[in-house]
Amino acid sequence: LFSPQCGTIPVLNKNAISRIIKDKQGNIWISVWGRDGIFVISKDGKKVRNINPADRNKPTEYKSLRSLLIDSHGYLWIGTDNNIIFKADVSKFNFDENSNLTFTKINASSSAQDTLNFNIVFALTESPSGQILIGTQSGFYIFDYSSHRFKRFINNIHNDASISAND
Repeated sequence: LFSPQCGTIPVLNKNAISRIIKDKQGNIWISVWGRDGIFVISKDGKKVRNINPADRNKPTEYKSLRSLLIDSHGYLWIGTDNNIIFKADVSKFNFDENSNLTFTKINASSSAQDTLNFNIVFALTESPSGQILIGTQSGFYIFDYSSHRFKRFINNIHNDASISAND
């Protein structure tokens, strides 16, 4: 990837890009395969910032970032390949400050109700009604902001109204 204002961004030249999105300010957010995190390029292309959602004490929490979404509430959602979704308030992001965004980590759990049970998050999008739709290796989920709960939809071979497959 090349920007005449910034020059090249070497890590983007050696890693596969998994997702590119634009925020309301016109900044470009890029996630890459590997543990290099997210790169944010300013609207004018003059600033680049690298952000890593992983805990500094646990840099191997994920192998790659698979999906990105900035929802209508201004939250960045990051889907990984290791049972984790990260979430952060994009309005707190600033190119000029040294502090990183504060990420909330949503871990998958096979036992807790109203949470996630997945390994890999392949897709994140927002419905017209503002719910977060999450496509994973183990089914489809909806996060409802009003209840702050996740609902899982899985294939049930005994129910013709269920989704067609879990993966």
